[in-house]
Amino acid sequence: MTNTLIYFKLNFFALGFIEAVMMSYGPMYLDWRGASTALISLFFILSSCACFFAQNFWGTVFDCFPKVRFYIVFSLISDVLLLAVSLFFGHPFVFAAGFCALMLLGYAFFPAVQASVSISYPHEAGKRIGELMAFKSIGWLAASLSGIIVFLRNDISMITLLIKMALVIVLILLVASPLVSLPNREGQGKRMTIPLKEQLILFETKPELRRFAFLLLWVAAGNSLFFAYFGVYFKRVVLGAEWGVGLSMLLAAMFGAISYPLYGSWGDRKGSYFMLNFSLITYSLCYLTLALTRIPWIVIIVYGFPAYSALRIAGNLFIAGNTNPDERGTGMGLMESIHAFGGVVGPAIGGLMLTRVGYSGLPWVAVVFMLLYWIPCFCWKPSARITPAATTNS
Repeated sequence: MTNTLIYFKLNFFALGFIEAVMMSYGPMYLDWRGASTALISLFFILSSCACFFAQNFWGTVFDCFPKVRFYIVFSLISDVLLLAVSLFFGHPFVFAAGFCALMLLGYAFFPAVQASVSISYPHEAGKRIGELMAFKSIGWLAASLSGIIVFLRNDISMITLLIKMALVIVLILLVASPLVSLPNREGQGKRMTIPLKEQLILFETKPELRRFAFLLLWVAAGNSLFFAYFGVYFKRVVLGAEWGVGLSMLLAAMFGAISYPLYGSWGDRKGSYFMLNFSLITYSLCYLTLALTRIPWIVIIVYGFPAYSALRIAGNLFIAGNTNPDERGTGMGLMESIHAFGGVVGPAIGGLMLTRVGYSGLPWVAVVFMLLYWIPCFCWKPSARITPAATTNS
């Protein structure tokens, strides 16, 4: 299982690299190409919608057809084709559409791998999933560092060089896939059902899941509310350069790579609610600091603090402790889709507020939004049927 786990981690690395290139520098590229604020908002909203449907669909499919190799190879082939489209057709609409399609197809392996790892390591699911997410952060780190090097001497048009690097990484993993032994779950799996139906069943049968999913969605939306516009905010309000965005993402990726396993082990002891609230408090302090300063180096360092890794561990840990193995893929897909839906809600709120407060007021909007989290948190008490080992400390 050691070599298999390493290969899983490398796939998470590739996904992190692609995400960092597209999500960190994509908005600046679209702005450079003359795209409107509406298109930049849609870039995140539609790609998050695609990710939402992908996680629900592929998580359900994996529970029915638990062949991990299929999902990995399918994702890698999709990445190759869609990165090539983004590389050779640089029109803003094509660029945005290509990224949306990549989120829809390239994420096929995500719930399958997380479910397989949580089943293979039932007593340290948080730690192992944290290791996977750490490699995703390392991918972000590599892309951010590459962006710093490229944009120190070039403008944002050289994003094509980063896309070529991502393409090479994916091709190497695709060529290596036949050489790796990948696990298959024993048994035939469940009968195939309509995507989203299994997630709705989970919501109906698990009241505590409804509460946790709502609170996690709130924090995920608060993160995306600011993240979708950070690159443009950094250039227009802070008056920083493109490489400064890369440096901030590099710090976030570096801290994330370190914190994911630590948060995972911490979450195994403290519970998913503790990690969710920790993430919320960290985000609130981060946005408050950004609202009070315009010093580029402070913005770069503060925005790089690893709040997001705690948020991801919280959701995966909750599912690992509150679902059966035969519904684990569905549950993991559900949590990923909540994160994706947060990427729809957050940029939509941010885009609407930009018309009123402008980019300079966006950190204050994020602060207020995060603080409002405590109203449903305290008003909607945990269920008595909660699983203590997995979801303590509301």
